[in-house]
Amino acid sequence: MRNTLAQSALLRTDPHSEALRAVVAELIELPEAKRHLAEMVSGTATRLPVPPDSHPLAGTFAPAPVLAAIDDAVRPVSVPSEGLPSMVVRPDGYIESVS
Repeated sequence: MRNTLAQSALLRTDPHSEALRAVVAELIELPEAKRHLAEMVSGTATRLPVPPDSHPLAGTFAPAPVLAAIDDAVRPVSVPSEGLPSMVVRPDGYIESVS
């Protein structure tokens, strides 16, 4: 909700919002800021709630190689990926569990 409110503030035409747009335009040229904003807008930075003893990857968005291996699953699937632990990925791309 906070992201949506911030984005709508950038659409206003008052002088304060125009100044804000100019600052954001400068910031978005920084690679780290660009990646952070892209993850926020796309939702891939969202961490879903998981039990406290879960693997650090549980509840995060699956990396691209893992998502490429899913092949249009409509249920959680176990996906082995080279260099990563075995994980169960939900249809929405979030990691359900890691072993």
